[in-house]
Amino acid sequence: DTILNHCNSNIFVTDGRGQILYANDAAERALNCSFEELRRMDVYQLHEKGYTSHSSSADAIESGKKAFAVYRNNLGEEIATTSIPVPDRRGGIEMVVTRSDEVGTILAQQKELDRYRTLFQQMLTRSEGPAPTLIARDPGMARIVEALKKYAASDVTVLLTGESGTGKEVLANFVRQNSRRSGGAFLSVNCAAIPNDLIESELFGYEKGAFTGARREGKPGLFELADGGTIFLDEVGELSLVAQSKLLRVLETGEFMRVGGSQVQKADVRIIAATNRDLKAMVAAKEFRDDLYYRLCVVPVSVPPLRERPLDIEALAGHFLKIFCRKHRIQRALPPEMAERPLDT
Repeated sequence: DTILNHCNSNIFVTDGRGQILYANDAAERALNCSFEELRRMDVYQLHEKGYTSHSSSADAIESGKKAFAVYRNNLGEEIATTSIPVPDRRGGIEMVVTRSDEVGTILAQQKELDRYRTLFQQMLTRSEGPAPTLIARDPGMARIVEALKKYAASDVTVLLTGESGTGKEVLANFVRQNSRRSGGAFLSVNCAAIPNDLIESELFGYEKGAFTGARREGKPGLFELADGGTIFLDEVGELSLVAQSKLLRVLETGEFMRVGGSQVQKADVRIIAATNRDLKAMVAAKEFRDDLYYRLCVVPVSVPPLRERPLDIEALAGHFLKIFCRKHRIQRALPPEMAERPLDT
């Protein structure tokens, strides 16, 4: 009772004849009637006395099937209801459980969901043009770039590890540009930026009506959109265990299903993953699947931070200085003494 009274939705239960058995606090407010009064009525009397303009509970009792309706209560509010019959052992109806929400609340939630989806789409990077300039003057970084160029020739899965800001996405795009998939899509997904309850629908898509707020026509996921191309999963260590199991199946078979769907789909996608976390430690702590770890870690590449690549600092500084000079139509140069200054200053 405590749990249901803390539910924002209206919960309303009748027996198989329509006699009211239960109403949570939200349902009492929506019906503008106390439970003490409600328990002395059935759904037909509730309608006759003007508390509701229609009863989906009565529809479910008469049809024996799930019923949906929008009614107006005696406060003038529009309420969207879904009533689900619960069968008894003899095939009759033991009770009907109804969940409802005020239409204005649903529309507000839809608007908020659309805002979040727009925000998530902005977090996704789709690149069809040339990859960013890759600068690797430091011998250690140059060796990594040469190795990645060799790995790019095949579809082997690459796991890039290292601190945030070391250029893992630039290296992932470099692999894509030097692969047979260079003409395909490059989709970059920040796994840490998408809530766990939405990551599955973003990666694999959903069918129409899969959940409240879903588009009527459904939506393809990133694996469908990247078919023939490359997906870069940044911060892959932030995926929930449920999402990890779905990703494992794609890596093993190339197959997945949309949320709410029943049809198996296939996608020809190369996966490049990256993380700044210690996945081995996460595996030991049961926070990351070991089978997924070994699937991702076919070719592990540790990207050193810039402080360990001193020869790259001046080259990168000069590169970005040129970009900003061109952007702001000015002429500037790095002072010669900067190249002679010790790194720790």
